[in-house]
Amino acid sequence: PGVFKFNRPFMQHDKRGVAELYTTFGVLDELFPLTRSCEDDTTDFSHHCGDCWFCLERKWGYGVLDPHLEKDEK
Repeated sequence: PGVFKFNRPFMQHDKRGVAELYTTFGVLDELFPLTRSCEDDTTDFSHHCGDCWFCLERKWGYGVLDPHLEKDEK
C-alpha cells in the first residue's frame, strides 16, 4: 500500500529517439497525442506550458509541441 510502480521504458532516450521508434512502429499518430512532457501543474494534463525544458525537448524531438494546438504547426 502506498507504493507506486512506474514503467519508464524510454527513460534513457531523448524525445527524438522516441519519435523515431514511434514512427518505425507506426504508432506516432496514436501515442503522441496521449503523452505529456510538461512540468507545469494542471488538474487534467490538458496543455503544455511551452517554456520548460521538457516542452522544448518535446518540440525538438517531435517537431511539434502538441498536435491539438493550432499554433504548433510543423
